[in-house]
Amino acid sequence: MSAGGFPILAGLRADGPFAAWREQLMLFGQFVGVWDIDAEYYKQDGQRRYHGHWEWSFAWILDGRAIQDVIVVLPDSDSLGPPSVTRAQRSAGGTTVRYCDPATGLWTIYYLGAVSGITTVLRGGAVGDTIVLEGSDPDGTQNRWTFSDITPVSFSWTGLESADGTNWWRNQRMHGTRIA
Repeated sequence: MSAGGFPILAGLRADGPFAAWREQLMLFGQFVGVWDIDAEYYKQDGQRRYHGHWEWSFAWILDGRAIQDVIVVLPDSDSLGPPSVTRAQRSAGGTTVRYCDPATGLWTIYYLGAVSGITTVLRGGAVGDTIVLEGSDPDGTQNRWTFSDITPVSFSWTGLESADGTNWWRNQRMHGTRIA
């Protein structure tokens, strides 16, 4: 059976936000579509350790009550060889399921880094013109993920880490440009 005919995909996919929760859902609903991503990872001393080109797709799922995204690492990234590799040879990097509690407007996100083996659960929501999500890894490392400079065609994303909740360092930065 082809992937398109796999029954779970039809049950997962939704055409838009659940109408009764639309206002709360649009915090992340504004990202539904496909984004070209310029991504960088940093060492704790601030030195860049990775630079890559990704594609980040967001879609409505579960009758429009949640959003799932998939990050695809494109072949011109530092770790994947020369740019001459075709887009068909790209690699799925991870996925996030985002759910909003309609009573509070707060979001819980579940990230699975299929390539890295990292799993993360974060919670949060709108803080002024930004979106801030926070949570801790099993080893106690604290994470803060922030979407900022959000427009209909672009955004910035920053990942911060802290061992103590006081001293934070930037471990990742992404800039997204809408392509669909």
